[in-house]
Amino acid sequence: MARARRARSGDKGITTLPKEGRISKASLQIAVIGELDELNAALGAAAAVAPGAMRGSIESLQRGVFELGADISEATGSPMITTAKVRALEREIAALEPGLPPLKRFILPGGSPLSAALHLARAICRRAERCVVLIAEHKRVNPAVIGYLNRLSSLIFVMSRAANAQAGVAEKEWVRRTR
Repeated sequence: MARARRARSGDKGITTLPKEGRISKASLQIAVIGELDELNAALGAAAAVAPGAMRGSIESLQRGVFELGADISEATGSPMITTAKVRALEREIAALEPGLPPLKRFILPGGSPLSAALHLARAICRRAERCVVLIAEHKRVNPAVIGYLNRLSSLIFVMSRAANAQAGVAEKEWVRRTR
């Protein structure tokens, strides 16, 4: 006969962060950590359908998302996200953009399975960014984190466009309908 498990604090809506100690699961920090977990899962789904080189790039982004979580939870003694890492994302964007057609209108998220998965990851990244900005209004946050999330969502967007281009799938532009 299995023993009954003792109730844990997580069952009561409490968790622990290294510097904060016991904290409500409803806190903004935990909300951001949850958003980052969702982002990492969405990136994992994208990596599962990505070809070799793109898969490696996505998995690298996943490692960066874990570093973001470490900064938000203050799990390490010093920030893991730096301005150098923000610049590295900018370089990746600059390397991908020349091979893409110029944007003239908004495009509808979707296209190839990889592009659709990346568009979903981008939207989750933007939500995480908004949560971090909200936290930063109330407490000190590593300033590179917000810039990193902003560039990360831009890079994921460019990667989604590149995925469609590589798959030979045309982007669908949003066109305002008039009555």
